[in-house]
Amino acid sequence: MAASVEPTQLHPDHVSHRYVVFLGIAAMMTLLSSVFVSLRFVSRRLTSSLAWDDWTVLAALIVAYGFLLTTALVATIGGAGYHINQYSLSQLEKYLKVNRRATSLSYKTITDLSYSPKIALANNILYNASISLSKASVLLLYRRIFTVDRTILVSTKIVGGVLVGYFIAAAGGLIFANSPIEAQWKVWLPSTSIDNKRFWLAMAIVNILLDVVILCLPQARVWKLQLSTHRKALVSLVFMLGAFVCVTSIIRIVSLLTIDIADLTYTLTTPGIWTLVEMDTSIICSCLPTLPSLFVYWRDGATPKGSKAGSRATKAYLLRSARKDKGTGYANLRDTSTPQNLSSGQGFHNSIESTADSESHDMTPLGAVRADYQLPHIKLARIFIIVTTLTSSIMAVTKPTLVLVHGGWHTPETYSTFTSSLRSAGFEVHVPRLPSMNGARPPNTDLATDTALVHDYVESLVQAGREVVAILHSYGGQVGTNALYGLQRQDSSPGGVTHLIYMSAFALPEGGSMVGKVKEFGHEHLLPLAFDFADDDSCVNRDPKTLLIGPGVEDAEADAYISSLVRWNGKSMYQEVTQCAWREIPTSYIYTSQDMTVPLDYQKSMVDHMKAEGQEVQTFELDTGHCPNLTKTKEMVEIVKEIVSGHSR
Repeated sequence: MAASVEPTQLHPDHVSHRYVVFLGIAAMMTLLSSVFVSLRFVSRRLTSSLAWDDWTVLAALIVAYGFLLTTALVATIGGAGYHINQYSLSQLEKYLKVNRRATSLSYKTITDLSYSPKIALANNILYNASISLSKASVLLLYRRIFTVDRTILVSTKIVGGVLVGYFIAAAGGLIFANSPIEAQWKVWLPSTSIDNKRFWLAMAIVNILLDVVILCLPQARVWKLQLSTHRKALVSLVFMLGAFVCVTSIIRIVSLLTIDIADLTYTLTTPGIWTLVEMDTSIICSCLPTLPSLFVYWRDGATPKGSKAGSRATKAYLLRSARKDKGTGYANLRDTSTPQNLSSGQGFHNSIESTADSESHDMTPLGAVRADYQLPHIKLARIFIIVTTLTSSIMAVTKPTLVLVHGGWHTPETYSTFTSSLRSAGFEVHVPRLPSMNGARPPNTDLATDTALVHDYVESLVQAGREVVAILHSYGGQVGTNALYGLQRQDSSPGGVTHLIYMSAFALPEGGSMVGKVKEFGHEHLLPLAFDFADDDSCVNRDPKTLLIGPGVEDAEADAYISSLVRWNGKSMYQEVTQCAWREIPTSYIYTSQDMTVPLDYQKSMVDHMKAEGQEVQTFELDTGHCPNLTKTKEMVEIVKEIVSGHSR
């Protein structure tokens, strides 16, 4: 309402009832947003690692606390919340933070001026900073999830640039609303002013448009996922949770229309409440997509930090859990180890092991991906669990699935540092345990059973519509070269093996073998020096710290790595490759220049042969030993990301 020239009822000189309500809502909403941010950090720490989007939303929360503080100062020291004609001149001086010489001003002079006190100015800038940081957090989350989607990466950069421009315009408009600037609190100064009300409305509309654009960014990608329409809708819903912010933003715009510039001390209260609600709702909504993995973590039991959140839930529709069949420690598997009377069938079916939970699994053809969720009968709970499971694996669904075929003596646990880092980068990672590493004495599995297992495993992923990138390490190169033949992606199918990454691995032609490559270089006499073969042809590496790992890690790390190694069927080294996946699937090779197990000359000769056969091979080189998964983990993850990103384009 318009102010009177003289006050009819003086300001009672205590916090107004309107601001008591305002502060109560402010405290409640700030506390609620704090809870959600805390849960987000707990979820990320337990199931992955913190990223820029997490720190950005934390910054938004810290700024929100600044908003709460300035609101309290406006209510207490400033005495806001009453009609302007209820203030004495000394009370108005407090509210406006003017000089003592302002006491000679009349009510008419004050109410004819557009003004904004210092604290309120800071309050408005803090609001714009907080909502901008919340939006930035969502954009950074998209970039972390859709790492290989060039369209979304470019779109988030563009929207991010507009967001920066929005904040600069909003903050600049608030600071320079009056000329000179100090006229905002020194109301007696001659000045010019923008139309504050129209400016606030314009910024609010731009704010809503940004929210709508950010909500729509991932939708096209989500609806291209290889999921049923119902599940696509559920995943889409996860990304649409931010629509609550749009609702509060619209209500805020409506409340801004009620502002009377001549009675700001009273009419700013309701818009202020909705401003705070919008700001804290923005923080809460930016956290919601990250929380379901925490639910999955609690539902399924703790998994090691760094493993993919909800990995068991994801594998619930990929593999059926079977009995535990972990290999014994490497140090206990020399010739004196007790024979294990495992049949060939047992060795095969009990050999697929997840690095996320150290459980073995029997092979179940995936076909159409199914969900063994064991859901409650309550429909709402059913929907919630499905949404949380899908959300916890959404990052992996939007990227190729990685299948790591491990080397001789190795097990899935051996690669835990590497696979955890890959999962933190947003990849779904599978490490099927090769049967020839089952520790049986005498050995009952070999290259043929390893090949069959990997082929069936990857074929199931392909039939489920998965795009697979295979990482082949050492002997795993021989297995993968054999097993992945015929599984390349066809034009008519969304699933298929799209890339082979040989990591200091044997990339052999038909008829080639590991020992054949050694003989090619005249080094067969070195085999007994490097490997300890028992009478049953099982073997171990004589000096794994030197020959396998090499320099670059602490002794404790090396010892832990070695303790996960197991006895291997040495006959596999002599067995020949029968088919070549690298002839039909795009290929990359990672050289390891200090490798003492597969020397650099061996590696380059294999790449040269592939090139001579007409295959283009992208190469990388790391100055390390045979196991860059341990010694150069960070560099390996970056190489995988580069290969996947380049291939996606």
